[in-house]
Amino acid sequence: MPSMMTSSDKQTMEHKEAMDGNGLVIECRRLNNIIKAKNEKIATEQAAREKLGLAYVKANKLILDSITMIVEWGGVDGAHHKDWTLDQTLRILAGDSYDAIVRKAMAGEDGSNTYSWEVGIAP
Repeated sequence: MPSMMTSSDKQTMEHKEAMDGNGLVIECRRLNNIIKAKNEKIATEQAAREKLGLAYVKANKLILDSITMIVEWGGVDGAHHKDWTLDQTLRILAGDSYDAIVRKAMAGEDGSNTYSWEVGIAP
């Protein structure tokens, strides 16, 4: 009665055949390619984590600076001082986008100066 080969047996035989002669070189190249791809994936993931970490630190600094501005100056009497506090806080958060944000806030149905933007007076 002939013995039946399982799929595992077939894979083992194919692996042994691949190891004969030139098959060993091919198998080594295949494994090296797998290792190289995994290393590249790991390096990409590490770079992404570092970038996210840096973004997290920058975001936290902006938030803390904004909170500090509001806590230190938000309670000063006078609407013109509160305008200044809001404007300074926006400058912290917006960075280089500040001017574009203010232009957009001022624009409306009547053109680019539909609404006013007050920078206030420092306390």
